[in-house]
Amino acid sequence: MLNDVTLEKETRKIEAQTICVSRNAPGPIKEPSIPSAQVAPQRLTVHRLSSEDSHSNTFMVHGHNLASFELDIFDLAGRKIFHSGTISSNALYWDHLNDHDQQVPNGVYLYVIRARTTDGQTLRSEITKLMVFH
Repeated sequence: MLNDVTLEKETRKIEAQTICVSRNAPGPIKEPSIPSAQVAPQRLTVHRLSSEDSHSNTFMVHGHNLASFELDIFDLAGRKIFHSGTISSNALYWDHLNDHDQQVPNGVYLYVIRARTTDGQTLRSEITKLMVFH
């Protein structure tokens, strides 16, 4: 159950967080599509911005020598509902549509970002909550 403080934190218009990447970081979702990254420790900075009408999110990913990234979004049952494919810029706009171009229902989702550096290393963020309200 969400309390007022948690709800306020989750529904801010702009959420910025620094995500540490570590060797073989385990995640709560046991799905083959989220492999552990075998890399030297680095930092990814992920900024998630909600649109004013709450119908989309923009994910901005920054880090040293990043070449590309991918975003996966899961429902709370661990089913992947969205995969971005490879993004070669540092930003991705997500319009709250799943992989079947259907609007996802209001609720809490989980997301993970995998990034590749220019020297071929793979980085993976922690799994993070995302609230969707239309």
